[in-house]
Amino acid sequence: PLNENYTLPEAKEAIAKAVNQKRGEKLEHFRIREKTSDKLGKVFKDGEKLKDLSLYERKSFALQTIKEAETLPKDHLVFLAAYVDTSTWKFGKRVEVVIPKTGTLQEFGEKLAKGLDVPLENLLVMRLISTYSFSMHDLQTAQWVKLEGNKNSLCGTPWYLSYDGVLFIVKDATITSKPLKAADRTSALTSWSHNSSSGYRGGRRQEKGLKITVKEREDDAEGDSNSSGSNGQGNDVKMSDQ
Repeated sequence: PLNENYTLPEAKEAIAKAVNQKRGEKLEHFRIREKTSDKLGKVFKDGEKLKDLSLYERKSFALQTIKEAETLPKDHLVFLAAYVDTSTWKFGKRVEVVIPKTGTLQEFGEKLAKGLDVPLENLLVMRLISTYSFSMHDLQTAQWVKLEGNKNSLCGTPWYLSYDGVLFIVKDATITSKPLKAADRTSALTSWSHNSSSGYRGGRRQEKGLKITVKEREDDAEGDSNSSGSNGQGNDVKMSDQ
């Protein structure tokens, strides 16, 4: 079981041990993330406790493997962006962006430009609301935002960003777009769905994970409902194979 007051290192240690015991797999570097319907959500960050992930009965989490250990401050956000070549309507490079919540759209653009090798002055960005309902026609009718010189805060207009896991699509404004045919719509959407390099998919993910559920202790149930429990240790979170 995991206690809701566990810090990030404590939770990771317990989860890695459980994965090794149940599946014989060794987890070295990974993130604990909330699961949403079609993408990875909030990241459990340094300085937070497990209960900061809004625990509830039978809640599931995702374990995202990463290449090396990291320090991820709780005042930062994690986004994913993909480049689309509008001359071919195919998706190319993906990049993950980690940026302070207080950052500006200009600073976000600088990170995208560096990661995707697109000059900042040519960069146009759209936010992808949902991969389930995504159509390539959305790229032709979307509100593309120029980030160069944009001093608006991430949490301000036009996207009001305040949580992890938001997906973006980036294009180069200097590339001439060709007419989008039916075949282009199919191939481009398939490219988005199956060639993600950062743990995301443009469709339902097929990974099998551990299901982490919350179970309230009997002695805690008798305590103050606004506290972690009468014993001061909070609730337990139990894990089982999904």
